[in-house]
Amino acid sequence: MSEERSPERIFSRLKVAVRIRDFNKQEKTNLLRLKENENGQASECIEVDGNNIIVRDVCSIYVSRSPVNVFSFDYVFTPGFSNNEVYDAAVSPLTASVICGYNATCFAYGMTGAGKTYTALGRPEHGIRGMCELAVTDILSHGVISAAVSIVEIYNEAVADILAPGSAKRVVIREDVRGVVTLPGLTSRPVGCADDMAAALAIADSRRTRAATASNMVSSRSHAVVMIDITAPSGATAVRSARLSIIDLAGSERVAVDVPRDDARRAEGANINRSLLALVHCVSLLAEMPRRGDGADTHVAQHVPFRNSKLTRLLKPALLGGARTLMLACVSPSPTSYDETLATLKYAARAMCITTRVARNAAARAPLPSSTLDALDGLREQVAALARDAEQHAASVELLRYPLAAARVETFNTRQCALPWDDSWRLNRCRSAEPDAGRENIAVHIAALARTALDADAAARSAENNTAAWIRAEAHAHASVTTLLTTARAAAAVRRSAQL
Repeated sequence: MSEERSPERIFSRLKVAVRIRDFNKQEKTNLLRLKENENGQASECIEVDGNNIIVRDVCSIYVSRSPVNVFSFDYVFTPGFSNNEVYDAAVSPLTASVICGYNATCFAYGMTGAGKTYTALGRPEHGIRGMCELAVTDILSHGVISAAVSIVEIYNEAVADILAPGSAKRVVIREDVRGVVTLPGLTSRPVGCADDMAAALAIADSRRTRAATASNMVSSRSHAVVMIDITAPSGATAVRSARLSIIDLAGSERVAVDVPRDDARRAEGANINRSLLALVHCVSLLAEMPRRGDGADTHVAQHVPFRNSKLTRLLKPALLGGARTLMLACVSPSPTSYDETLATLKYAARAMCITTRVARNAAARAPLPSSTLDALDGLREQVAALARDAEQHAASVELLRYPLAAARVETFNTRQCALPWDDSWRLNRCRSAEPDAGRENIAVHIAALARTALDADAAARSAENNTAAWIRAEAHAHASVTTLLTTARAAAAVRRSAQL
């Protein structure tokens, strides 16, 4: 896999979008009661002027003397904005960055019941799509090669894979020497359309921990992290992989007011607040951390306690410059939520001070087309067949060596031993014959000896021919083996060039 030597980097500041939800039924009732007590003076604690937000404590007995807090953010959405409009204005730039090869993170933060889950995950039962489905629809419309989703839940400082087959399973957060955070064994579900994403979110939602509180009847008791991994083309022969993480944080809670008197609910609230406080602490340190003056892309070395919480460990790459990051601060305009709204906006304003340089993911060689892969499989089968034939011919050559050696021995014995021994035997018989046998008998013996000599010479020539035939067969077998090996090497060379 080939990689670029110097990945592109861009300066990126953590951007903040504030979404103000509408009054709920309980807040409308409280607002009417406040207006009656304050002679109609009580109203919303938030005023919007473009991208500026003015926060005032309208419930104070000294309204005219109460401090006025003014904040300015990248995006401000009033209750009239829909999820689609929020996505188009604030989240779609992140999606465009992901398609170009940059990692991106969007996390929703705010008090319980402020509309974080509604914004991030939508409300499927009412046909309202959240940022996750809208992002997948946008990503797939740009011709990406593949997309897959993974969803984890952080509940009471335990990380669980809530898309695992069967039931949720525990996963462990790992971090390598380069600071890359991974979740080994995490389930990855392919998505080809918005309906696939909706089905995955439905499975995760059915397994996510929820409970009723004083502020929210379906309060999320855990943080949900939705990770969308994509592979997009980069040029003619390369691809880039990137990840879009959308995080629905559990809401900060006032234990004495929001959490019922239940030990389990109070333990959940304590863990939620502890993880959110750890996140606030890390953001505060990063916002106050000075930058190096030599143009480096990292902050001055200073300890940031990311390991104080599982949530901050997962968000570490996003906060340290590993991804372009957007914070969706969800607030309530109700005067009774003034303290929580002010705290959320102060935290969001501080997060805007974080500036990093985000590196673009390195491009990799594009996967081979299916036709090339099929051709490679055929070549592999041919090489395997040639190897089997070569083994068989080698075995045949080994079997031929023993008959050839025997033929050579037989030829030697025929030439050196058979004819001289026969001549000596017959000559001895002639000498031992009676002197009066006559010349006719001597002539007959001489003719027999001549025929024996001719027969021995013919046998020797036949043995020589057999030996030559065996030698030619051995040479032919060696030539066949050499041809097979040459063909196998050529096929291997073709396979290597196809892989390159």
